[in-house]
Amino acid sequence: PHVDMRSYGRCMTTRARTVSCDLTAAAAAGQILEWRDVEGYATEIEALPTGARLRFPAELEPRITDLARREAVCCAFLDINVSVDGGELVLDVTSENQEALPVIAVVTGVSL
Repeated sequence: PHVDMRSYGRCMTTRARTVSCDLTAAAAAGQILEWRDVEGYATEIEALPTGARLRFPAELEPRITDLARREAVCCAFLDINVSVDGGELVLDVTSENQEALPVIAVVTGVSL
């Protein structure tokens, strides 16, 4: 199944999205720690032209989907998609706004 995280929170299809986060500094720091924790479970991490792709064991779907949903709500400039591919969970975090790449790097641990 494919979960398009753009359906959560605000509309995430506008090309001219400002890079800003709705979380407080403390909440953002906590959420980044959650991302760091799940990165340790990634079976593959790769840079994409507009972001990053991470693959996880499928059993992490509830955890990854919840974290991705919360990230999509607070950072509407990101396109976050979770899908299952051949028994693996695939997380794509991208943005058409090049200014978002440093944020994507922090969230995913990928050098962009």
